[in-house]
Amino acid sequence: MIAIGTIFVAPAWAATQTVSIGPSQNMFIPSRVAVKPGESVTWTNPGSEEPHNVRFEGSGEVPLLAPDTIFSPAPTRSFPAEGAYRYYCEVHGGPGGAGMSGVVYVNATGELPPLAQFSVAPNPAVSGNVVTFDASASTVATGRAIAKYEWDLNGNGTFGDPEDRTGTTPTTSQTYLVAQDLNVQLRVTDSQGATDVVTRAVRIGAAPANPPAQPLPDPPPVVAAAPQPAAEPGTTPAGAAPAPGAFSFRNGATASRARGVLLKVTCAGRCSVTATLAITATVARKARLGRTAMTIGTARATLAAAGTKSVTIRLTRKARLRMARLGSVSATLRLAVVGASGSTVRRQRAVTLRR
Repeated sequence: MIAIGTIFVAPAWAATQTVSIGPSQNMFIPSRVAVKPGESVTWTNPGSEEPHNVRFEGSGEVPLLAPDTIFSPAPTRSFPAEGAYRYYCEVHGGPGGAGMSGVVYVNATGELPPLAQFSVAPNPAVSGNVVTFDASASTVATGRAIAKYEWDLNGNGTFGDPEDRTGTTPTTSQTYLVAQDLNVQLRVTDSQGATDVVTRAVRIGAAPANPPAQPLPDPPPVVAAAPQPAAEPGTTPAGAAPAPGAFSFRNGATASRARGVLLKVTCAGRCSVTATLAITATVARKARLGRTAMTIGTARATLAAAGTKSVTIRLTRKARLRMARLGSVSATLRLAVVGASGSTVRRQRAVTLRR
């Protein structure tokens, strides 16, 4: 056997964890271990039927040894700094936890942090439909409990945005209105403050042209639209109670492509609003924008408390320029409002975009 990487010999005073490979098993046992800074981990292969090795993720990392059926001498690596060190067998695994892989956690207590895991259904999904995330498979060390689940649902790598979620229940959901590929993250925190983060790739495909309106959730959501002071075509008359989830236009069902579409939304509590304008494939071809249905404008707003907020959807520059030669154009306005409880209201209606 030829050693390729550096084999670290732990000082005599440092505690050592051992990871082994069971006979006829393409897995590290255990796959997760924890040590304190300065302690070490040793990998043993007592003689499996297939060759294995150990390689840590990260640029500049080299295998601790070449693939072999027996690790002799057994490779040992010390860990001077705190962190999560992920590794894999180059023969049967890969980076990112694929196949035969494991992780070494280095922290002040030398105890395992929680293990964050979640499923996505459906995946891939279609824009405008509900996507459910379930972290019930997440686990914690004996004697600990999961204190909270944090979700990065817009896939921007941070937690705490209006579209994100934080709670003590393992499930949540989100409705994506635009076709996209994104990396959703889950951060699990246990009762001692230890955390673990996991990422899943999610694909949102484009919805078919003129999709049917989605039914309202039951019970009725807490979000309602604000009525306009004066009744005009396409709006709610002054003093009338708006239907749950309805919305009203400042300028009726007709809007200017130059100024955009103006509407008002009222929430009974904290909420986030996403409004989009979409055109059919036929309109897109006439405007020479493409051959498929597409979104030509998006607006987002957040209400920190109960109140009313105006939302303006402005067309993209490309859409304004390509549609300049056309007369009135039909479009679909779609509205999604997420309340503080996580319930989502979705509405849509036809609008006419004039020059």
